[in-house]
Amino acid sequence: MRHFVRQDNQMKGVALLANPAKELLSQFKNEKNKLERYKNQLVELNSLATSTTSQLKDIVVTSSNTNTFDNQMARISDLKTEIANQSLLVSIEMQKLKYYVNSLSDDKYVSVIKLRYFEDLPWFEVQEEMGCSERAMYSYHGLALKEINKMMDVQ
Repeated sequence: MRHFVRQDNQMKGVALLANPAKELLSQFKNEKNKLERYKNQLVELNSLATSTTSQLKDIVVTSSNTNTFDNQMARISDLKTEIANQSLLVSIEMQKLKYYVNSLSDDKYVSVIKLRYFEDLPWFEVQEEMGCSERAMYSYHGLALKEINKMMDVQ
């Protein structure tokens, strides 16, 4: 990722992103991955809550056991809320990005962006899937980002 560094007194050494489209796509990919981690945590917490519930049936309930269970249930509830919020954020970003990507002028541009950012493939798999040279793939990527940046400036 290219960065420009401002050298004035107020912003000395602060990197400014040179490519807003790439930043937006990368942020989307990160948010999508974060959502997947949350969902996995929820599965683990639900399993733990089920286990705790069955354990509590077999023992005399004391306040410390109840507090542990209540804490786990609170974590599950908080995580469900966070997943709902994260899902909404990812969905909104996905719609915006799909509009930009589907508006690209070349199918190769669309493919490289979808494979890299929506399907989260590493570069070598993107190249393999597209059936082109590495240089061509990076060229398509750069040109797609330029077009998306132009679209973002218009809106």
